[in-house]
Amino acid sequence: MGQFGQTAPAAVSGCRRARRLPVSGFAHHPYAQGGSRPPTDRGRAGTEITISSAWRLKRILDAAARHGRIPRRLPIHYTEHGFQTNPPDLTLGVTPARQAAYLNQSDRIAYGDPRVHTVAQYKLADDPVVAGFQSGVRFSDWRPKPAYDAYRLPLWITRRGSSRLEVYGHVRPLAAGAAARVQLQNAPFGGRFRTVAALAVGAQPFLRTVPRFEGRFRLAWRPPAGGPRLYSRVAAIAPR
Repeated sequence: MGQFGQTAPAAVSGCRRARRLPVSGFAHHPYAQGGSRPPTDRGRAGTEITISSAWRLKRILDAAARHGRIPRRLPIHYTEHGFQTNPPDLTLGVTPARQAAYLNQSDRIAYGDPRVHTVAQYKLADDPVVAGFQSGVRFSDWRPKPAYDAYRLPLWITRRGSSRLEVYGHVRPLAAGAAARVQLQNAPFGGRFRTVAALAVGAQPFLRTVPRFEGRFRLAWRPPAGGPRLYSRVAAIAPR
């Protein structure tokens, strides 16, 4: 069979036109060079499909849909994604702090794509063998990396015009259907953190627009069952 239709050899062998596939989504691992490149990297080859070049995958899927092979606008599921750290990976690893920021940036990119329905972090903890995957939010001995807080309470902030900021965040520990209030805190350069907005959120990722502040930011949230307050990574406004 040809890619989408019927070729001459297929017709000679009596192969009929391929039927529509009973699929509900497409799974993809959008790593950029083994989890060592930033989320904005589109890949060094025209055939590489990273989280910032998902249009290449959608072009293939949409072509298959036009030929009746799969449903139109098939949802995409990133069933594995992450960034390796140095330490321990001296070849492909990025710094632990950069991994934390990259995870949040990747989530924001995926959230902005209506075709992407899920993103799965790979892994929870590093492989004990360095030749394996070192993309965990914990080291192999279970010590948390900065990515642990970043994954638990994602935060990504960008400018929106001259006087506003867009805040992307997520309170991952919340159960489905639950609601909470999370604090956006700001620390001017050289200053202390203070709460500048109290945001009502649910268990899904959220986008909010707030007045512009300068300096550093973090999210603060206290679990309803009690215990210590949890914090996101400390984030700066993302460059344009």
